Amino acid sequence: TIVFDTSDGNQVAALKGEASSVAWSADGSTFMVGNSERLRFWNTADYSKEIATIPLDAQTLIIGLPREPFSPDGRSIVVLRQDDTAAIWQVEDSREVAILDGHASPLTDASFSPDGSRVATAPTDKTVVVWDVATGRKIAGLEGHEKAIEQVSFSPDGTRILTIGRDQTVRVWDAASGGAVATLRHEAKVEAAAFDRESKRIVTGADDGAARVFDAASGTEIVTLKEDGVEKVLSAAFSPDGARIATGSSDEFVRVWEAASGGQIVKLNSLSEGYGVGFTEDARIVARPHGAMGVIYTAQQQNEDIQLAD
Repeated sequence: TIVFDTSDGNQVAALKGEASSVAWSADGSTFMVGNSERLRFWNTADYSKEIATIPLDAQTLIIGLPREPFSPDGRSIVVLRQDDTAAIWQVEDSREVAILDGHASPLTDASFSPDGSRVATAPTDKTVVVWDVATGRKIAGLEGHEKAIEQVSFSPDGTRILTIGRDQTVRVWDAASGGAVATLRHEAKVEAAAFDRESKRIVTGADDGAARVFDAASGTEIVTLKEDGVEKVLSAAFSPDGARIATGSSDEFVRVWEAASGGQIVKLNSLSEGYGVGFTEDARIVARPHGAMGVIYTAQQQNEDIQLAD
């Protein structure tokens, strides 16, 4: 595993061992590398020594990780287990502190709330469960999807939960009561959905080649972002100020759009299918395509700044 400095593309660390997944904590202080045998953790101030290891074996029952496994403070992770449960582990002492048991089918995703006090788990049995992290108790169940749920996440303000289902809908829920707030219907499989920083709008990407912006409260579609010939929009994200949207597509391009008008600003070659696009805090665009290379762009300059490759 190679770690790079995004400001100049220089190598920061080379970590030995097989890797099938990587993740940073939200504050950037902890880095995790996962493979079929264990999860390994480093303090990003010094990559010379692992700070913790969690085994993936018959005792821990861990079979997978959600898209965003870390708690906001980086001290805990949530993992998916073989017995249709999730578990919370403290990183520093590699200790399991809670098992979230309440589903009757395998889990597909899980997410911490912004304050770290709750976890939402998404299963194939169509009901999301919200848990209290401190006690491991169920707080609410979110029922309404007609097919399995693939992704779950909290809004930045923690008041809403966003789910993507295989029923071609994205649903918005009240995080406290579990009540349905809005249903965002699509005519194709939905690949991605994300809130803006103010939790007022949602952008989605789907297999009909379009990204769409919705009002998070009413579910009303505000604008459609589409270029002819695009088959699938695989990822989508708002810029920190909410003025722009970046999308990654199956045609190996990243596109940047005006969030208000839907007008396309620039089209960038992402080198591979754009399964992961996002913005840094300084509004640069990060593309994480398949393969061994990542790319960072500055949209204002409309050019490629840095390639990150081993």
